[in-house]
Amino acid sequence: ARDLGSAVLGFASSGLPGPAGNRESFVWLAESGRGGDVADLERAARSAEP
Repeated sequence: ARDLGSAVLGFASSGLPGPAGNRESFVWLAESGRGGDVADLERAARSAEP
């Protein structure tokens, strides 16, 4: 992502395998030079996954 000019603001793994055995990972990206707060990512994740 950085090679494409994106800033990596956060990353999380689901940690649990799904029914097919795969694991999901989530990456929070933004335009290069844009700041972000990891707390924003954590709030968004909590609202999507109760």
